[in-house]
Amino acid sequence: MKPEVTIIMVPRERYSAIFSTIDSLYEQTKTPFKFIVVDGGLPEQIFTALEQKSKQLGFEFIHKPYPLNPNEARNIGLAYVETPYLVFTDNDIIFTANWLHKLLTTAKDFDAWLAGPTILDGEPEDGKIHAMAGTSGFEEVDGKRYYHFVPGHVHQNIADIEKPVRGPTSMLEFHVILCATHIFEKIGQLDEKVSSFGDHDDLVMSVKNHNGAVIFEPDSVVAYHDPGTNIAVVEKSDLPFYLLRWGEEWNYGSVDRAAEKWGLASDDRWMPHARNWSDVRRRKAYFIDGIFGRLVGFVMFKISKRLGLWLEKRLYNKYTRALRNLRKKHLGFV
Repeated sequence: MKPEVTIIMVPRERYSAIFSTIDSLYEQTKTPFKFIVVDGGLPEQIFTALEQKSKQLGFEFIHKPYPLNPNEARNIGLAYVETPYLVFTDNDIIFTANWLHKLLTTAKDFDAWLAGPTILDGEPEDGKIHAMAGTSGFEEVDGKRYYHFVPGHVHQNIADIEKPVRGPTSMLEFHVILCATHIFEKIGQLDEKVSSFGDHDDLVMSVKNHNGAVIFEPDSVVAYHDPGTNIAVVEKSDLPFYLLRWGEEWNYGSVDRAAEKWGLASDDRWMPHARNWSDVRRRKAYFIDGIFGRLVGFVMFKISKRLGLWLEKRLYNKYTRALRNLRKKHLGFV
């Protein structure tokens, strides 16, 4: 059967889970699919192993000599899609049986532009919810525009809630999203300046601005080990990209771009929340760095935030310098 779907796998925040993710994809996906892996600036050992994996399994591996933010990687993969549907997936996902069949069926039933699954945190059998759709949107107050979002059933257990009905939603997350390929002729490419925080929100808004249907399918289930709840899943070899991914350069710029694009009020609480969220996520990684990383965390949170920020900058520069230089060399910017 000719595939109707192309799966595009891109980096989220680490590399160490990509091989188990690819194995999970092939083990759990019976619906025919084309598969593209897009990555950049990989450690040599992972690049070599991934190149061998692509030859073994027959998927397309697109590699750039510099690290990619997620939307850059998604846009690169998008140019290779010839199927009527595509799925953007991160490189740290655990898939479950029939996940793609259920998403594809739902997309067809609702003529959906976007369709998203239940996303769990940890092993699927644990049932801990990361997000089950949710709500997001804008509120006008005294002529000012404010953004709000609430992920569905976050941190609850799937066994403790009433099962949601599949149908329209105003929030999906980029961990796994199925898209009708034709939508990009209408909304254009993904915004690469919304490079990290706010990227899935921007896609959903773009679709809704064109009156496209956004649908949640609760019976399609995927999971991932969230470093926000278990930083131990990040390996030391992941640190350069992880710190760049959640660094101020990408995240503050992403928040500022989204706020300007969406026309948010200067006092919208989403902006400091988003910046703080990325800072907290980045700083969790200190404790992977042994004694120096623990020292940074101890100084920042127990002794002096100012001194801690100075130490953090040194830690960030130490690990990300090579990746930032690669982007400057090839792109002219970080």
